Amino acid sequence: MQVLDLIGIGIGPFNLSLAALACPTPLRTAFFEKESGFDWHPGLLLPNSRLQVSPLKDCVTLADPTSPFSFLNYLAVHGRLYSFVNRCDATTSRREFTQYKSAGCKTACMTR
Repeated sequence: MQVLDLIGIGIGPFNLSLAALACPTPLRTAFFEKESGFDWHPGLLLPNSRLQVSPLKDCVTLADPTSPFSFLNYLAVHGRLYSFVNRCDATTSRREFTQYKSAGCKTACMTR
């Protein structure tokens, strides 16, 4: 039987953040979700809908701005950082933020 340091039940925003922040540590973690994949506010992904808060309030930026799980890193990896920074508004679509959270969930929430 494997002994774990941290177990998360449900992969919502809190546990997704916890998984991302635990990733660079030696903690042995496991996160469990009854759904087959991550789905953040599926009923609010209307065409052209925008976040109402700064996307920098993501899973990790305020706790660890250098994390590979930050929204800015997600944009950089997908070749969108410069277009995001050069826009006049500092917001993003709900769809793009959901894609960011889903990508982080696939990486951060693996049992280690």
